[in-house]
Amino acid sequence: MHDSPRALADEYAVIRAITELARAQDDRDWRRFQDAFTDEILISVPSLPEPREMRTADYLPFARRALEGYDVTHHQVTNHVVEVAGDRAVAGADLRAVHQLAVDGEPRELTVGGRYRFVLVNERGGWRIRERSLTVRYMLGDPAVAERARQRFDEANA
Repeated sequence: MHDSPRALADEYAVIRAITELARAQDDRDWRRFQDAFTDEILISVPSLPEPREMRTADYLPFARRALEGYDVTHHQVTNHVVEVAGDRAVAGADLRAVHQLAVDGEPRELTVGGRYRFVLVNERGGWRIRERSLTVRYMLGDPAVAERARQRFDEANA
């Protein structure tokens, strides 16, 4: 139970920050994507071999390579659970991300389901993601689609 309108406003703002990140990924709006994070971040996602502390600007190429090769992606982030303590928040949310790529004229899909964990801080006039981790819980469809999308990105950016 929330004790104040401020607590509710902070919780809403945290959920909105996470939602904005999902939309930025799907829109390939990399400026908005980068702005969703603090300057230094801790990232633990499948596109990186291990959790890594890095500058957000250095994370951007990894994110672009993981997503830009697809024809379309759709990240649905739901079931948020947010705990705010002052200017710091910890949030969990479920993810269902659909990735689609045409292979020989036929659409192929890979759907990834999992759970995000975020740590956010209130800075620069809003909530920014300081830590982001994803635990994959299931994958449906063609797992080769991910490698094909990365190859497509690499070829387009060679």
